[in-house]
Amino acid sequence: MNIYVIYKFDDYEIVKKKIDEISKVISPDSHIFMFENDCTSKLWRIRATRKLKECHLVILFDSLSGERNSIGKHILWEINKAEKLNKRIVVFKSDPNSKNRSWYEYDYSEKDPVHSRYKTVPIEESVQFMKNEYGWQMEDNLLHLDETKGTFTDTEMQLLLEQYRIMIETSERLMERRQEVVNLYTTLSTTLIAFAGASFAFSDIKICAVILFVSGLILLMLCRNWRISLTSYDMNNGGKFEVINTIEKRLPAEMFACEYKYNKLNGISSFSYREKVLPIIFSVLACILILIATTVFVLSFLEKINLI
Repeated sequence: MNIYVIYKFDDYEIVKKKIDEISKVISPDSHIFMFENDCTSKLWRIRATRKLKECHLVILFDSLSGERNSIGKHILWEINKAEKLNKRIVVFKSDPNSKNRSWYEYDYSEKDPVHSRYKTVPIEESVQFMKNEYGWQMEDNLLHLDETKGTFTDTEMQLLLEQYRIMIETSERLMERRQEVVNLYTTLSTTLIAFAGASFAFSDIKICAVILFVSGLILLMLCRNWRISLTSYDMNNGGKFEVINTIEKRLPAEMFACEYKYNKLNGISSFSYREKVLPIIFSVLACILILIATTVFVLSFLEKINLI
């Protein structure tokens, strides 16, 4: 899990101490990113955007410096960026009366769905909150095994196998829906390309350019939604396979884990990887359509003002 930290540099010592405490209680494979108070640069927004896209959670330390609890423009930019990326934001506050961002107080209120991803936690409870929320390990919680027995009974094993089979079936259904989405977007994109190509039949070059430009814009939006959909399906299926792989550790064979390892060692790419290439290809084609249309518009404008 990747965590992005937003804070005021005035609070660096307090925040650094709290982050060190949090690091000890969450999973060891978690990565916490925070700008140090002496290493920002003019290009910090580029780095911040990349880290925000990679993170699973944003932590905001608010109202730690007494009277100086106003939010600066840099912090406001980070918050707004996190909102646009639909990141869940947890706010650790030391001053319950601070109203820097009034919707913090909603605390997942159904009355404010736009900001429902916010969670407000008193800073003295921050370490325990992170421990409960993100120190969770699947292997410690998935299987209900009696420590005194050490193994499952025959009845329990049959039930486990049935649950294992159900999880595989749901994963397969999810992949089928994913394939349907791929087929849908491929059909729509191919149709748009064909429609754009048919526009060359028009004798009026300007009409052709308009069709190319509009088709290119629509195709770009389709490709963007396509990529988002594929990423969402991959994340959901990734969770299912974590459960499947954890159950397999209690079974005689770890089929899926070994298959994944074998494919990785032998350079065999997954269908998911190959399918993600398609929206990239169509995005390039969309850019070419827009470029052709823009060139026609520019040439027409130059001709109109007698420059060519």
